[in-house]
Amino acid sequence: MGSSPQVEDAIKTFAFGGFLTASTLIIGFNFKVFNNIFKENARQYWWLFLISAFIPIALVLSIFSYFFS
Repeated sequence: MGSSPQVEDAIKTFAFGGFLTASTLIIGFNFKVFNNIFKENARQYWWLFLISAFIPIALVLSIFSYFFS
């Protein structure tokens, strides 16, 4: 007995909202830690921040797409 398409759409919508929330929290946490570690050199290593923010978001997105593909 499968769930209806409306229920599946609602679950996907809530999961996407959770993904956006988790992404925002991950970026905010990474930014705070990044600035605490590098202090005045943080602007010089902006590319490292992008990489450190991208990897967890890509991981969450891959899990999201695995479950809802």
